[in-house]
Amino acid sequence: MVVAEFLFTAFVVGMVTEAWLGFFGTFIVLYALFRFTRLSAVLALALSLYWGFIGYHLGAVTGEFGVASLLAVVGFFVAIWVHIEGFYRPSARAQRAPDSQPVEPPGCAQPGDPRGAAGAASMSASSDVIDVEYRVVSP
Repeated sequence: MVVAEFLFTAFVVGMVTEAWLGFFGTFIVLYALFRFTRLSAVLALALSLYWGFIGYHLGAVTGEFGVASLLAVVGFFVAIWVHIEGFYRPSARAQRAPDSQPVEPPGCAQPGDPRGAAGAASMSASSDVIDVEYRVVSP
């Protein structure tokens, strides 16, 4: 459903810019932000607020303030439900098959660790990895 929203948004941008590059660029950027970055929560919130804004204006056409407010709230919460994947990222353990076991590379102890490689490997076998970031540090 989110991909359809991105396609529609990219279609509108492509028509406004009158260029295929506008269409493809918008779609790729929206999809990459939502799927592969930590900014997906910001994008999901912005899109949800926009649907609330659209709901408000659709209700304002009727001339009733109550209908406009109701449609704004309904539009926002439906959009939150649609974009919930952007707010919630399941852990790597939940995505992994239940029968697979994590593989630890040999010698994964940190420098200066008194337990050595065997102590670090035995400790990591009983614990879960919550988040991993790889950083390159130059000497």
